[in-house]
Amino acid sequence: IGGALHRLAGIFTGHTPQHQILAAKCVTNIASTSYAEKLIKPLGSYLVAFLSSPYVVLKDYSAWAIGNMAGDSTKCREALLHLGAIPSLIQALTSNNMAVVYSNLFALRNLTYFQEEEIMKLDG
Repeated sequence: IGGALHRLAGIFTGHTPQHQILAAKCVTNIASTSYAEKLIKPLGSYLVAFLSSPYVVLKDYSAWAIGNMAGDSTKCREALLHLGAIPSLIQALTSNNMAVVYSNLFALRNLTYFQEEEIMKLDG
């Protein structure tokens, strides 16, 4: 899977939104499997950044992927929290596109539902 993640990261750093969207769709599906933890380090920061993309579909799939990863494990949630996922997800709730809003709510729910103490640790 390492080679595939490297290729996806390369697509995320490219300048073709259509390819980034396709890669985000792939990541969303992979994030719902046992490989979720392996996605965070190479791809997590891109997904968080894409939450402020001008491309609605890219925002939607990025939030969905984050939600899938957050639902996987405490380790995933902690990593996503440290990447600043919550403020980015909250900001994306201002979207006029309801699919984006729902995907962000799903991600926020998975980041916050399981362990409220994890968020409290970040506040000090």
